Amino acid sequence: MALHTRNRFLLLALVIAVSGCAAAPKAKPPEEAQDLRSVAALVKSGNLNFSKGRYGEAAAEFTKAIEKGGGTAEAYTTRGRAYFEMGRYDEALADVGRAIDLAPRSDTAYNTRGYILGYLGRNEDALRDLDRALEINPRHEGAYNHRGLVRAAMGQPEQALADFDRALAIDPDYYEVYANQGEVYEKIGRRKEAVQAYQEYLRRASAPRDAGRVEKVRERLRVLQSG
Repeated sequence: MALHTRNRFLLLALVIAVSGCAAAPKAKPPEEAQDLRSVAALVKSGNLNFSKGRYGEAAAEFTKAIEKGGGTAEAYTTRGRAYFEMGRYDEALADVGRAIDLAPRSDTAYNTRGYILGYLGRNEDALRDLDRALEINPRHEGAYNHRGLVRAAMGQPEQALADFDRALAIDPDYYEVYANQGEVYEKIGRRKEAVQAYQEYLRRASAPRDAGRVEKVRERLRVLQSG
């Protein structure tokens, strides 16, 4: 009995020792760890350049990151956005399509492709992607805004305004939506609401990238208030 108990404890100790060895993480080879750090640095720099409007530099850095093994859905989506801003629409759609292949439940990728398709006038395709983004994430304010733009382009102003309202209900600071609202209100002759929406946009818009649209909205506001 004592021998049986002793053997049982020896076996238990061996199992624990083997399990401990199996659970120990394997250290990454130095060159692999260096590559991961390099990819992370490229992605960080690419995002920074994108945020500052340096789209060519951003695309180049994401390309390097992808070549080094950093081909994530996020990397392809952001490079696709950079290509879009550069007017390279086919490459933009290809990248975002690749992102969707890698991450079929990426609301960001569907929203991005939906926006690009809408910009290109492919409204039915855009709606499918934006609907899909909202199925995945019903609180995606960007997808509501972009779907509103598509619906406005399709001659559906009331549906567009409903989508803009949903976007603002999720994020009241999403100030670009106010300018979109103003344009739709103006188009359907609701001048008072158009003026209010444009004023709200101008009150909130302050980023350097907004300069061009701010000037256009000011002009539209002058026309409405002088009429």
